Amino acid sequence: MSRSLRITGGRVFDGERFREDMEDVCITDGRFVKPDEVADSAETVNAAGLMVVPGLIDMHAHVFEGVTIGISADEHFLAKGVTTVCDAGSAGANTYPAFEKFIVGGSRCRVKAFLHVSCVGLAVMNESAADMGELEEIRFIRGDAAYRMVEERPGHIVGIKVRTSEFLAHGQDKERAGLWAARSVADRAGLPLMVHYPGSSLPEEVILSRLRPGDILTHIYHPWVGGPLGRDGKVMDVYREAKDFGVVLDLGHGRGAFSFEAAERCLDQGFVPDTISTDLYTMNVDGPVYDTLTTMDKMLVLGMPMEGVLQATTSRPAEVIGMDGEIGRIGPGYCGDVTLLAIEERPSELRDVMGGVRQASQRLACRGVIRGGDVEWLSVDARG
Repeated sequence: MSRSLRITGGRVFDGERFREDMEDVCITDGRFVKPDEVADSAETVNAAGLMVVPGLIDMHAHVFEGVTIGISADEHFLAKGVTTVCDAGSAGANTYPAFEKFIVGGSRCRVKAFLHVSCVGLAVMNESAADMGELEEIRFIRGDAAYRMVEERPGHIVGIKVRTSEFLAHGQDKERAGLWAARSVADRAGLPLMVHYPGSSLPEEVILSRLRPGDILTHIYHPWVGGPLGRDGKVMDVYREAKDFGVVLDLGHGRGAFSFEAAERCLDQGFVPDTISTDLYTMNVDGPVYDTLTTMDKMLVLGMPMEGVLQATTSRPAEVIGMDGEIGRIGPGYCGDVTLLAIEERPSELRDVMGGVRQASQRLACRGVIRGGDVEWLSVDARG
């Protein structure tokens, strides 16, 4: 017997724009269908006063809980409106089978992974050794092992990850080796490469020259030397050229990679993120990041339009990880993932990684989550 759900009364964002012509969102057997394909007897969710959006996607976070700095995918993402989270390199070839079995297989939230080119991933790093790097031991850089893992277990690996920071590699030669190996694996596997670059001893030109269309540069609004802003406060040409070339700009807030000042200067010059992600893990979940919605709030308070913020957390990341056609949009045939959002009048302070503050008069709040057509939770009794 088919299972059907009708969400009615909300303002629908389909992944690209608000659809004032769409009154109902309907799901049958876990997939969106046209309203006339659902019987009047279908279970109803009353979304009056809410935004009905595709299940949110956080493309850069860490959820390898208990092994690295990761946190629970269900507690910190699914429970807060995110139906798909991508772990950004917590697992390498040696640890990925456990990640797939216990995290991917043990979560209601859909979990995907950027596989680290280091065979140990972030297993060397914890709160007492935050500066221990996975490239510090050059023998951990195992491109062939990473490629074999992609070949053997392709189902949930959506990209390759490398972190090029001097304090994590302790040597430019190791940074270079990691970047070159990751580039090779991504090319062989036909997957995007995500590069963490703040604090790198490699010049921007060297890192950006290794990126191809569809690759991801994360932490684009970090406040440290070596970001997109030159000494004159202008976005440097090499970054604009990378964006024009098709490199994806990811926000990647993290514990040390987002400042309001850097973001404002970049936004004023049209340097806008393609994807909005948290880089959420144990050391920033209690601040300044907190969750995906708070990161979205920060971009809204800086003047990014609501439709742009929603695109950057739904359809755009789905495209980047090769899942367009499956998630990130509301339309017939797509997976029935829905997040119900409210806009609350709630004056509050938002903080960046430098202690900078911006005042918000409104905040996003999650009122319900539907994952693959199943109601995970509703904050009010909205079922009819």
